[in-house]
Amino acid sequence: MAFDAAALHALCSSSSVAAKILDAHLAGELGDGERATVDETIEVTGASRRDTIDGLKAIGSTGAGEFKVGRKGHPTRLEWLVDIETLEDAVAGRIPVQRSPRIEVDEQPSLGLYDHVDDDSIAGDADIDDASEV
Repeated sequence: MAFDAAALHALCSSSSVAAKILDAHLAGELGDGERATVDETIEVTGASRRDTIDGLKAIGSTGAGEFKVGRKGHPTRLEWLVDIETLEDAVAGRIPVQRSPRIEVDEQPSLGLYDHVDDDSIAGDADIDDASEV
């Protein structure tokens, strides 16, 4: 899944828990910076377990990280997929504008006006014009 900076920015406005999680991550308060476990996130944000899980899942749904349910001794967590500078930009609303590609003059699509004319018929017409001049 590709990272959706606009969705993450909107999430910060609509979910106070997600905003707290992101603020804590950006401040370096959540573990090693590679992941945010549910338990350490609860400690830092003070949110309920359910709200914390929902917040981590919501952040993951933007492509900023991957939410993983704990298995075999590993804690339930969000593993960050986007670098901290990109997250800071998205949270602050500094979202890159998607621009359409430029079309160069020689790359413009054909209008199809002369698609029925082939090169051989053009060369043959030149011979006819030359013969009529004689």
